[in-house]
Amino acid sequence: MASQATIAKSYEITIVQVSGRLRLRLAQSVKAHVQVDAGGVTWRTRDAIWKKGGEIPWNEKNILLPLAPSEKITFSLIRDGRILNKSSNVSQGLLEIDLAELLRLSNRQPNEGRF
Repeated sequence: MASQATIAKSYEITIVQVSGRLRLRLAQSVKAHVQVDAGGVTWRTRDAIWKKGGEIPWNEKNILLPLAPSEKITFSLIRDGRILNKSSNVSQGLLEIDLAELLRLSNRQPNEGRF
C-alpha cells in the first residue's frame, strides 16, 4: 500500500506573486503573466501591469491535476516584448521546483493538499 507521502493528490494554487527589479529602457511598465507547467498541463495567469520596482500578485484559483510529491512544477515569468522587438513574449526567468519542496516552503505537508 502506498504511503500518504507518495500518493498523487490534487492541489489548488491560489496566489502567484512576482517581485523584483524590472529592467525597462523605453517604458515605465509592461504587461506580464506567469505560465505554470505541472503534470503535463500548462496554464497561465491573466496579464497584469508590471511597473519598475514593483510586485505583481495574481489572485486566481487553479487546480493542479493529481501530482506525486516528487513531480516538478515550473513557473515561468513572461512579459510582453513588443516594446523592443516583434516577439510577443519574452521570458524573464523561471523556477522549477519539486511539489514536496513547494509544499515545505509554503509551510504545509504533502498530505494537507492545499497551499
